[in-house]
Amino acid sequence: MDTQSMISLFDAIVILYGIYCIYSAKKMIETKKPPAFLVNPGELVGARDVAGFCAEIYKPLIIFGVIAIAYGIFNIASEYIQIHYMISLASILVFLGLCIWFVRLLRVLKNKYF
Repeated sequence: MDTQSMISLFDAIVILYGIYCIYSAKKMIETKKPPAFLVNPGELVGARDVAGFCAEIYKPLIIFGVIAIAYGIFNIASEYIQIHYMISLASILVFLGLCIWFVRLLRVLKNKYF
């Protein structure tokens, strides 16, 4: 498998993860239980306000999912269209910034609600 195929595979995984984030957010709002990839089920024992956590992480999780999908689609499209390397670099930096933002927000909300 060449490098380009590996990058396409990674982008496809990012797209699927974005879809899973959106699906999990919708399900979380219905069930009032956070998905296991956000909160370890052991952390739910003795939690102060699980429903409040779900309500507060819902929109950021949707945003994270949508931007992950957009990032994956952009990178797959950039393989077929000549895009300046600075635009590609900017997309990577935006995605990494989003990941850092989401992880920090998740940590803050866990400390607040658990």
